[in-house]
Amino acid sequence: SIFYIDDFISVDEEKELLKNIYSDDNKDKWTQLKRRRLQNWGGQPVSSGMIEEPLPSWLTNICDKIYEHSIFPVKANHVLLNEYNVNEGIFPHTDGPLFYPCVCILSLNSTCLMDFYKEIKKEAIQKIFLKPRSLLIFTQDAYKTYFHGIKESFSDLITENVINKNDTDLRVGTEIERDIRLSLTIRIVPNT
Repeated sequence: SIFYIDDFISVDEEKELLKNIYSDDNKDKWTQLKRRRLQNWGGQPVSSGMIEEPLPSWLTNICDKIYEHSIFPVKANHVLLNEYNVNEGIFPHTDGPLFYPCVCILSLNSTCLMDFYKEIKKEAIQKIFLKPRSLLIFTQDAYKTYFHGIKESFSDLITENVINKNDTDLRVGTEIERDIRLSLTIRIVPNT
C-alpha cells in the first residue's frame, strides 16, 4: 500500500526544518556518500537493532505529528535525512527487516519522482510525484516486496504510470526541473 499526503506540513514548518537541518550545530552530522549526503538521527541501526539516542526537538515534533495521524503504532525513533543535489538519486532498494514494515518520507525544498519496482533490472511499475512538504507512506507489499529508488536526473517527466498525477494536477508529458531536495525517512527500529 502506498499513500500520499500533500502539504503534510506548512511552508513555515518547512522553513523551520530547513533552518535546523542547516544550522551550525548540525554541520558535523553530515556524512558524504557518492550520490547524496545524509544525517542519521536516533541511533545507528545494525542487524541486532539500535542503541537509541534521543531525537532533537525539531524532529520529535514531526514524529509526534505522524504518530497523531495513527500512521505508526508507536512514535518513530529513527530519522535518516538525505540531501540530493540536482542529478543525484538513490538506486532501487528495500529498507529490510530491521525496521517496522512501514516508512514515512517527508520531502522538503524540491520535487522528484520516486519509482517502485517489482524487479531491479526492469522498468518501474509505478511512480509517485513527491512535492515539497508532502508525506509518502508505504507499507505491506510496497514495503516488503517492492524496491524503491530515485533516478539521477535534472528533471522528472510525468508519464502514465505516475499514480498521483491527477491528485497533483499534472499532465502526462510535463517535465519538472529539480532543485536540491531533502527527505526525512522516518521509521521505527523495534529492537532498541
